[in-house]
Amino acid sequence: MADENKGNGLEKVRSIIAEAEKQSRPSEPREIVRFDGMERVDTNADVLRIGDIEIARSLIEPGEAFLIEAAIQAEQELRLGRLPREAIASSQKAFSEGLDLARGIAAARDCAELEQNDRDNAVRFLRHYPKEFLYVRGRGIFAWTGTHYEFNGGSDRALVRAGEVAKAIHREARFVHGRDKKETEQRRMRRHTFACTSGSHRPQNNMILQMQARRSVDANDLDAADLRFITRNGTVEFKAGEEPGAWSFDFAETHNPDHLSSRRVEVDYRQGAECPKWRAFLAQMQPEEEKRTFLQRWAGLGLLGAMDHQSFVVHYGTGANGKSTYAAALARIMGGYAVNARPESVLSSAQRSGKDASPDLARLIGVRLVQVHEYPRGGVIDETIVKTVTGGEKIVVRNNYESFFELAPRFKLEIYANDKPGIQGGTEGIWRRVKLVEWSAFIPVEQRRPMAALLAEFEEESAGILNWMIDGALLYLEDGLKPPKSVTDATTEYRDESDPVGVFLRECIKDDPGNRVSARHMLDSFERWCAANAVRPMSQKRFGAALTTHGLHKFTSSGTWYSDVILHNVPDVDPLPRAPTREPSEENA
Repeated sequence: MADENKGNGLEKVRSIIAEAEKQSRPSEPREIVRFDGMERVDTNADVLRIGDIEIARSLIEPGEAFLIEAAIQAEQELRLGRLPREAIASSQKAFSEGLDLARGIAAARDCAELEQNDRDNAVRFLRHYPKEFLYVRGRGIFAWTGTHYEFNGGSDRALVRAGEVAKAIHREARFVHGRDKKETEQRRMRRHTFACTSGSHRPQNNMILQMQARRSVDANDLDAADLRFITRNGTVEFKAGEEPGAWSFDFAETHNPDHLSSRRVEVDYRQGAECPKWRAFLAQMQPEEEKRTFLQRWAGLGLLGAMDHQSFVVHYGTGANGKSTYAAALARIMGGYAVNARPESVLSSAQRSGKDASPDLARLIGVRLVQVHEYPRGGVIDETIVKTVTGGEKIVVRNNYESFFELAPRFKLEIYANDKPGIQGGTEGIWRRVKLVEWSAFIPVEQRRPMAALLAEFEEESAGILNWMIDGALLYLEDGLKPPKSVTDATTEYRDESDPVGVFLRECIKDDPGNRVSARHMLDSFERWCAANAVRPMSQKRFGAALTTHGLHKFTSSGTWYSDVILHNVPDVDPLPRAPTREPSEENA
């Protein structure tokens, strides 16, 4: 019976198209091309209606009319539910092609009054494809995919569309009229000639350049709604409730080009979807519930464009602890919203000239999560750039051979490392941003599973993991990140390891206006503190620079001194032996 329905259904569609083609015929000239918001009218011999478009048969070439007729029949059959499942795809194709043709005819009628030049060719382009392209200043052409705008392939697709616009100019000739028949024929011939020349290389490029000027947006206009993100099957938008701290979200099964979205998560949203294997994995790798909740909040924050958190996360663990699998699973869910960056891209400005191109940063338009892996042992985080990107301050970037533009970061930064990265400076401005998450679990060799197998299981739960992340975003919106004690304690220990001078100052220095301490006495006290705390001492030059970074005021008066401080609680132990030689420049701290 199924095979019979399939045959009957497909044959029915074929017969609709064949019959429509056979009966199509031109009629007397009529100027009817109307669409949008009209009441439905019955189709008759002279006026055809498809979707929201009503069009006179006289405006359709005999060879095209069958598509319109087939589309009308397909729409009626689909609306009445009279087609078997196997025939629906064919009917939808007929409807889509017929609708595209009707829209093209309507556009040709509108464009017939335009002038024959590059400027008006751009107007033609946007009449045929009004929201299919964006030109992002400093980046290039983005093309609408049906869910979001995408940079890759945008310029090539625009060139193809420009060729189609040139061909469509031929159709405008039907609507060109003169004062008499001869003038009408002459004007129509000129329009056909212009259509041919518009398909040449230079007019095509000029058309696209003119189009770009009319569809130009700033890079920061993309994905600018901090509370919205795009899924494969719709749009999620968070909203504040009437009660303070109450948040919820809406899901719409639509994608709107006016939202200027350039990213999407690679998951369909499904209400109520669960992720038991994902939760079990997290419970094994992070047994502490409060830490798992913190990870959930942080993952949910990655769905948002909000930058008020002013934080970045360092995931630290020596291996076989699940952190790489966790990172890969989140990146797969996040899709285009997540980027894997090289350490030097966002963590070091020392080797970058202000005139250099920065395509690694320019590609972060619309990104909401930046993951940094394989951080080099001994690598040092650049305090200035991290404070900038975690605070949402604009950074000046440019692509190769493009102009500079300002990018407002909306991404959350997380580092995955087997060794804790060094942090320069040691000021409160950097350390209040650091959140260290330790991955201390260790999976024995005999219990380990290939990462690919785990990720395949998580792929099956992708809709549930997305719901887990959405719940995390709601928790963040309600009361912030709320790092647990285990995270704050680990971060404090990390700070002490990274900044021994800061710990020394907190333990052994007090404010004392009017007092002064000699540089030599300060260094001797620091070396005693190092010996008592099993900390490796540093050179006099480095120590002096660190004191200045921490805000101590140095002056010279028969020696080098630090003002308005006093030493106390200095351990009474012998310092470790100093290096046998010192650089001459290290005489005074």
